[in-house]
Amino acid sequence: MIILWGPSSSGKTALLANMYLRSASVENDWEIFPTPTSMPEIMRHSQGIEFQNEFPIGTGFAAGAEHDLSYSFRNKKTREVFLFETKDLAGGRFQGEMSPEILESLKSAEGIVLILDFDRGRHRETEVINALGQMFVSRTEGKTEIEKDNRPLAVCLSKVDQFVNNPEEYQRLEQEPEKFVRGWLGEDLLRRLDQFHSKLKFFPVSSVGIRLSFGSVQKSVFFDERLILRVTKRGKPINIVEPFIWI
Repeated sequence: MIILWGPSSSGKTALLANMYLRSASVENDWEIFPTPTSMPEIMRHSQGIEFQNEFPIGTGFAAGAEHDLSYSFRNKKTREVFLFETKDLAGGRFQGEMSPEILESLKSAEGIVLILDFDRGRHRETEVINALGQMFVSRTEGKTEIEKDNRPLAVCLSKVDQFVNNPEEYQRLEQEPEKFVRGWLGEDLLRRLDQFHSKLKFFPVSSVGIRLSFGSVQKSVFFDERLILRVTKRGKPINIVEPFIWI
């Protein structure tokens, strides 16, 4: 199982919904479909995006709000199929002192997708550093030889459409994605990631995407007359499947 890990409101639920809705608009070698058991939940999240231009409601702690989700990835050329399984968890479970159940799920996962956003300030980095330390202590408890975690860890900077304001920045994002993400992360967080993990890759991610038109960057989100944040489908999504394919 792959764990999708990130603080509340970092964009995990929107990413899971748009993997189905928008993956066909992204050029790659994979077809992506929810499994039959996951389709009802994915459709519930997707309908608001598709018909009301609304972001899906974030996953909370209420009974029944968290769900196991799975997608089938099928290679268009080789017809190879692999199953991506995860759990849509409330982001608050990864903040502060994590429960033994969450630490165990992080410890037993085959790969981890870490979703970071800085919409709410740099304290997000402190939260992630604390969580990395808890996960490291949990994983190495009782071991005499301590080694770096060699499982794949995809570090995703979400909502990057907010950071791109001109075609030059968009070109840099596409041509040097790892450098782009590292440039937005603090030195303390980068040091901790390198200290604890040996297999890292950095991805700029936007489930709503960006559109270039007549030499300018067109945003895909806007506030309506009631100051409710809305999303359009005109943008090109950025790396909504690549972290999972890499893992």
